[in-house]
Amino acid sequence: MESVTQKNIDEFREIGATKLVSFYDQKEMKKIENAIDDVSRNPSPMVDIFEKDSSGKTIFFNDFNNWRRIESLKSICLSKKLGSAFSKLTGSSQAFFFHDHQICKKAGASKKTPWHIDKSYFMVDCQFTASFWVPTVNLNASQALSFAKGSQKKRKLMMPKGFKSNNSLESSDDFLPFNSSEIEENYDIYNWDMSLGDVLVFDFYTAHSAPSCILDHDRKALSLRLIGDGASFDARVKNPAPPFTQMGYRSNHGDPIKQNWFPKI
Repeated sequence: MESVTQKNIDEFREIGATKLVSFYDQKEMKKIENAIDDVSRNPSPMVDIFEKDSSGKTIFFNDFNNWRRIESLKSICLSKKLGSAFSKLTGSSQAFFFHDHQICKKAGASKKTPWHIDKSYFMVDCQFTASFWVPTVNLNASQALSFAKGSQKKRKLMMPKGFKSNNSLESSDDFLPFNSSEIEENYDIYNWDMSLGDVLVFDFYTAHSAPSCILDHDRKALSLRLIGDGASFDARVKNPAPPFTQMGYRSNHGDPIKQNWFPKI
């Protein structure tokens, strides 16, 4: 079965998101879950802990950009299958791997992931972008990501907020303040049931959110982020995640990305 259908392409362009059915098989999903667990056991200095339980145990965290140091992640992140799906969905002739992102919510984690767009956290800009969100459990629509239909079309920089404190992370007027009620009032909200191996793909500019972990088991997910033709450095983002500029990336606003940082796949 073709992993990217015309329906997927149409949804990606109109809604800003789509579900790829059975994109990964059971063997691939086991490999992805093992890679997430490898990161959990050996987190990077960039790990963010958003919630702990009453005993002090971490129950909601995320980590970034581990593909260079965690060997089990590398082949997942740089697969031709991923690059091909990206190009079919976006229309870009090239696919560059931007970074990986592990998001883990343990059973009972009460914090929701607030409405946001990925782009506001990223120091790249591009017409062709996609986040591939891969959960390692079956989810009904209310347990998975929700998307504001067509929000990507305006290409507006929504104010990035801290997931723990909900504080604004930028001060420039380039970033538009907003609250969740505005999104829910002004957009149709889309989400999908997900079976193991299904993947949600969405544009960096698409507003989305995630619920608390209303499950009796953990919800682990891997996000894989890709950029395409014409990707450039965005100096408007002063506090990027991952913090590539603090890691030594130097460029001027609008300069082409450096492929030694973001490999072509």
